[in-house]
Amino acid sequence: MNCRRTLILILSLFTLSGCVFDSDSDNIIGDYETSWIDIPQTRNISKGEQIIPEYVSEIGHNSKYIIAKQHPIKPGNIVTVHTDTTNYYIIEITANSFQDKPVYGPLDQKEFDSLRHQLNLTAIQFDMHYPEY
Repeated sequence: MNCRRTLILILSLFTLSGCVFDSDSDNIIGDYETSWIDIPQTRNISKGEQIIPEYVSEIGHNSKYIIAKQHPIKPGNIVTVHTDTTNYYIIEITANSFQDKPVYGPLDQKEFDSLRHQLNLTAIQFDMHYPEY
């Protein structure tokens, strides 16, 4: 009987180990976070649900806005990041549990710089940096 329990325990551990995945997250401000599941190339920004898709490589914020630099992943291949394409986003922070304020983007560098100037966000620096794959 003891041998049977040991065998069941071993089989259970093998079964459960197939369900384990790697992940990580960093808080940006309030309920906003950057996170990834399985592979770092899936890093995105969310607030209960995804706001900016993968792959987010840089983030900055103040008390009213979050800015982000993003490289899209290549369609059909989740592990390949399009580093030759850079998109920028500006998120207006909300206290609500869901994103009910504007999210600007994807923007190219010129659009981002112009909107950043209009919104008076030039003092916000990218201070959260992640590897570019």
